[in-house]
Amino acid sequence: MSAEGWVQRLAAEVVASGPALVTSTPGYYLRMLRALLTLLLGLLLASCGGGRSRPAVDAAPPAASRPAGTSGLHSQLQGTWELVSFETFPAAGPAERKLASGRLTFDQFANIAVHAELDPAQPGVAPPRTTFLDFRAKATLSSAGAVSYVGTEQLTPAERMAPEAVGPSEWARLEIEGETLRLSAIGDGGTRLGTLTFRKVG
Repeated sequence: MSAEGWVQRLAAEVVASGPALVTSTPGYYLRMLRALLTLLLGLLLASCGGGRSRPAVDAAPPAASRPAGTSGLHSQLQGTWELVSFETFPAAGPAERKLASGRLTFDQFANIAVHAELDPAQPGVAPPRTTFLDFRAKATLSSAGAVSYVGTEQLTPAERMAPEAVGPSEWARLEIEGETLRLSAIGDGGTRLGTLTFRKVG
């Protein structure tokens, strides 16, 4: 018999028995009342909780949004890189290697920061204008190695930038081979203006 049926049966017995139960068998009457109240309480709890669905406690959390252009290159680029060489490619003549130092950092949120400056002791450098690249921005990468920047912030004042420095947007090509990173400046027609080579240090 269902819980509702038991409630109805007990209620009917109480009504039918009337005052006789009170005077003759008060203990039986109290037991019936307790049973009736217990069943009513059970029905009330069931009606409140029966229609609810339990939230899944073991469901995986939603994946964090990833920056645009996320790819294998994005994961490879994360970390800290130390500049080990700088080459320029004049329109006429062979490539020129210049002494330079610097660092590149890239995090999981695609924040990139690059600083590079020429060795002031080498010929042709006029201190304090030794910095030729110093910015931070949000980077967008493609699987082909193209990189673009949003919200670029130039960190070194113009009066301290090397005369031959080009803007951050020109440094638009990335290549990674193991622990070696090459960031190249690309000019009109796709010509390579310069390449920074970094080694991963962290």
